[in-house]
Amino acid sequence: MRTRRDRCIGYTLIAIGVFNFADYLLTLRALSLGIPEGNPYMDALIGTPWFPIVKLVIVPVGLYRIWMLRHGMGWISRTLLGLLLAAYTWVTVYHIVALLRIMM
Repeated sequence: MRTRRDRCIGYTLIAIGVFNFADYLLTLRALSLGIPEGNPYMDALIGTPWFPIVKLVIVPVGLYRIWMLRHGMGWISRTLLGLLLAAYTWVTVYHIVALLRIMM
């Protein structure tokens, strides 16, 4: 039986996964328009096979691992997960606004 806390963590992880995928696609679009990658760690991976591996494999595997460890999560871990969701939300909105400005 899933508890309210499990559902909340699950929805948060799904949202992070969706925003991560959107970030991947929007980053590719921005790069095709000549906009540089803003994250210096990911910038080093652009043009290598590691960029899609990190975004499309490692991040989802990490999210799945968090789901499997959810019962041991304390309030600090849940707070950090919420901050990660906020960061991905901000990055996705930033991408969309920037691309809309360029296209208009």
